[in-house]
Amino acid sequence: MIWCKLCKEENVFTTYLCDNCKKIKHMMNIYGSKRIHEILENVLVRQNDQQERKIKMELTKEKSKFVDLTVSVNKSVPKL
Repeated sequence: MIWCKLCKEENVFTTYLCDNCKKIKHMMNIYGSKRIHEILENVLVRQNDQQERKIKMELTKEKSKFVDLTVSVNKSVPKL
């Protein structure tokens, strides 16, 4: 029994690649490895400006949650 050479997650018996990795290899044969790498980079890897936007968006979400929590706490505290 051997581990898949690409994902190293599944055991294979007669080949070096599991079924999922065979599909990736097939796509590389059709489109070329360079094109598959381009697609993966463009789709799965975030660029610096995309990272900055995501960070700002998450900080804004956290800020609004905090504000909502503060408002709800202030409403529940009785005034003297």
